[in-house]
Amino acid sequence: MEKKNCKKNSKGFTIMGVIVAIFISSVSMAAILGLVSSSFNGASVGKMRLIASGLAQEGIEIIRDYRRASADENNWDTWYGSVSSGDYLVEITVGNDVATYGYSEIPLKWDPVTGLYQYQCAEPECEPTPFYRKITLTNYYPVEEYVNVVSEVRWQFKGQDYVLTARDNLWNWK
Repeated sequence: MEKKNCKKNSKGFTIMGVIVAIFISSVSMAAILGLVSSSFNGASVGKMRLIASGLAQEGIEIIRDYRRASADENNWDTWYGSVSSGDYLVEITVGNDVATYGYSEIPLKWDPVTGLYQYQCAEPECEPTPFYRKITLTNYYPVEEYVNVVSEVRWQFKGQDYVLTARDNLWNWK
């Protein structure tokens, strides 16, 4: 029996094989990097939404506290009769007092000393934030027995606008 001498060409890769392998690897890496970038972006947006939801709820709580502090214990109607419908800026000031201002486009600042988001910040370390909060009060008293509170927080992240809104009705229950 005679042995055939069959020489196979299997000593290396062809240039075409190398190009195809590099192309497939490049496309795969680009997809993976895009996915990682997207997840980091999603985490950042999620963090900002969490902060915005806290700021929106805080705006409603500030108005509730303002009502509690302003209303006469014997005459709860005092506060409801004095509320003017409109747009406001609200914040907690030193001593836990409530400050209300007419609405204007002022961003909230973060105070690292107190850990609060404020409009008026005396500390030089206060950092501006991308958040704007507007409190809209609609007084239906005395026809209806409540004041509607809408707390809207707006911000911009990477060129895209975001809005988060919280609503509540403060009923005259006393």
